[in-house]
Amino acid sequence: MIKNKKQNGFTLIELLITLVIVTIALLGISALQLKSLQNSYASYQRTLAIVQANDVAEHLWANACNVYTDISASPLTTTTTFDEIVADWVTKNQNQSELKSWGGVVTQDTVDSRLFKATVTWDDKKTEGTQQSVTQSFSIPILNCL
Repeated sequence: MIKNKKQNGFTLIELLITLVIVTIALLGISALQLKSLQNSYASYQRTLAIVQANDVAEHLWANACNVYTDISASPLTTTTTFDEIVADWVTKNQNQSELKSWGGVVTQDTVDSRLFKATVTWDDKKTEGTQQSVTQSFSIPILNCL
């Protein structure tokens, strides 16, 4: 008479299936980590661009008296001080920015002359050919400067 032996431990096929499942789980976790790093770097670049756009807004605010030609709310289209501030901002950030192919433009609203927009564009270093941009809107009050 043959007795049935009880099996103790795991079979080889069970171990291989477990190994496949664990490998797939680890690949999924590593893909999530990679995506997290990419999004973190994109957030870092966007933060840099916002800080740079705010920089030009603050410089223009500091020289608010020189942005407009007269006190009657008629803005200059080409004010020397305005142009110098924007040109200095562009030069500084093109030479020192960590953002690849940095570009910056400050435009004045055609309807409300107190409103301005600073736009920063750059190429994403991680995904070649992808251009990103941030636009920061701000206003400069018309001051009675003497």
